[in-house]
This record gives sequence, structure tokens and C-alpha cells, in this order.
Amino acid sequence: MMMTALQRLIEELEGDASLHEPNKLRQRIEALDRLDAFNLEVSPLVAATAAATYHCAKALQAKLEAANLEVYEAIRRDIRQGDGSTSCFGGCPRQAQVRTCPVSRTVRDTDYLDELIVGVLRFEETGAAIVQPTTEMVFYQSTPARHIFDLIDRTALNEHDVLVDLGSGLGHVPLLASILHKGSQHRS
Repeated sequence: MMMTALQRLIEELEGDASLHEPNKLRQRIEALDRLDAFNLEVSPLVAATAAATYHCAKALQAKLEAANLEVYEAIRRDIRQGDGSTSCFGGCPRQAQVRTCPVSRTVRDTDYLDELIVGVLRFEETGAAIVQPTTEMVFYQSTPARHIFDLIDRTALNEHDVLVDLGSGLGHVPLLASILHKGSQHRS
């Protein structure tokens, strides 16, 4: 049953040539979510036909991720040249829909904008040991990107404004505000 569903999904995604177009980032991210729901790690106990299907799915996943990497690199180039507000960040639809896990049907508070930010800003892992939180500590969870974009759009920052982000976490809010609004000042 699950193998048949994966085969149908592969056929559907391979049949959609538009997925490889640069402006189809959202659709690629959604397709990757659908593939991820199948947990594409192949067990040595899997039958040969199932293993072939998994390998095909992994190859498709790699192609879609490579297309996304090209888009992320183009956006980073725009940002380095000072054109972040006119890059995909500036032109992305901001009213993203909350995603639902395709397998469990549970609602996740992330959407394709979060994937876009992670892909473009690419924060490196520190390699530091994970600290076990004490009772006084608060679990870190990043602000969903759609809320950051909404905040930035509503505030209409200009060069005379200063944005202060208390408890900045990874700094997505001041980074995005700076990228989207040339000349504005930001403090973390």
C-alpha cells in the first residue's frame, strides 16, 4: 500500500516538468515534504523492487533539492549586491499556508517561507554540546517566517527607524528586516 503510494507520487512529481523551474520553489518544497513523509532510508531487509522505488525517490529528492540550492544561491547573490528587497525575499507571497504533515495529518507551524529562510541564511551547526534546559530555561523555537514577514510589512521600516529584537535567537528578524529594507538600523 505504502509502496504504491510512493510510486504514484514519484510518477506525479516526475510528470510535472514545471517543478524544475526556478520560480516553483514553493511547489518543490511541498513536493519534498511529501517525499519526506515516506522516510526514504532504505533498510537492507527491503525487497529489491521496493529498494529500487526508494532509490528512484531519493534521486528525485536530490534533483529537487539541487534546484532549490540554485534559487537560494541566487538570492544570496542578490543580498550581497544589496538587492535583497528585490530578490525572492521581496517578491515571495507572504500569506503562506500552515503545512499539514501528509502522513499524520498533524498541523505544523512552519511553511515554505521557513524553508526559504533556512536555505538562504544557512546557519552552520556550532558543534557545541546541547545544554539540558533547567527549570528556569525556556525552550527555543524560532518565530515562523510568515510572522516575521508580516511584522516587517506592517511596520514599514525606513532609514530613520531602529528595530530592536530582544531575545533575537538566531537573528532572523533583524537579518530579514535589514535585507528587505535598505538603510534601516537593527539591534539584536
